[in-house]
Amino acid sequence: MQRRADLLFPKTIDKNNVENLKENDILKKYKNSRLEKLNQSINNKSIETAPRWSNNTKFSDAELQKARIFIQGEEKFSPNAYYPTENDVLTIGYGHTKLVDGKPITLGMKITKEKAEELYRKDFEEHIEGLKNIEVPLTSNQKIALASFMFNLGKGIFDKPSDLLTKLNAGDYQGAADKLEEYNKQKNKKTGEYEVLRGLVNRRAREKKLFLTPDGE
Repeated sequence: MQRRADLLFPKTIDKNNVENLKENDILKKYKNSRLEKLNQSINNKSIETAPRWSNNTKFSDAELQKARIFIQGEEKFSPNAYYPTENDVLTIGYGHTKLVDGKPITLGMKITKEKAEELYRKDFEEHIEGLKNIEVPLTSNQKIALASFMFNLGKGIFDKPSDLLTKLNAGDYQGAADKLEEYNKQKNKKTGEYEVLRGLVNRRAREKKLFLTPDGE
C-alpha cells in the first residue's frame, strides 16, 4: 500500500507535467505582457486625442446669461455698421465683424436688436471653442472672463502656444490673469506698429478682475 507521504510528495515527477507547467507559465507571461502593452497603447492614445478637461466649453444657463450680460456690456449694441477705431474692421450689433445673412458688412448697413442677438449667440458659440485647449479646470467666472477675452480677440488666441496658455495649463492662474493685461494693443494700419488702446486696457482689467473673483462673489 502506498504511503500518504508518497501521495503528497511523489518520489518521481512526470516530465510531461513539468513541460506543460513551463509552457503554461510562459503562455501566461506572454498574455500578460501583451495585455499590458495594449493597455499602455490605449492610455497613450487617449492622452493624445482627448482633451484633459473637456468641461470648459460647457456653459450652464446661468453662466450663459452672466456671460451675455458681461460681454454685451463690453461690446455695446450698435444697429449701424461702424469702425470702432480707425484701425478696426467694420462692426455691427454686439461686436460682430463677419457676414450678416450671407452678406459682408458695409457702411450704411443696419440691423435690429433681435438680429444682433442672433449673431451674438453664433459668435459666442464659435469663440468658446477655444476653451477646449485649456487643460485645467476653470471656475464659472474664469470661463466667462476668458469667453469675453476670446470674443474680443478670436477663438484662435488659444489655438497657438502663448505665455498665457502655458501658465494656465500649468495651473498658474494668477500668472495667467496677469498675462491677460498684456493683450491691450492694436496694430496701426499706417505705421505697422502696435499701439496701446485705453479701451483695451480697461477691458482687460475688468476681465482680469472677473477671472480672479471666486464664484458667488
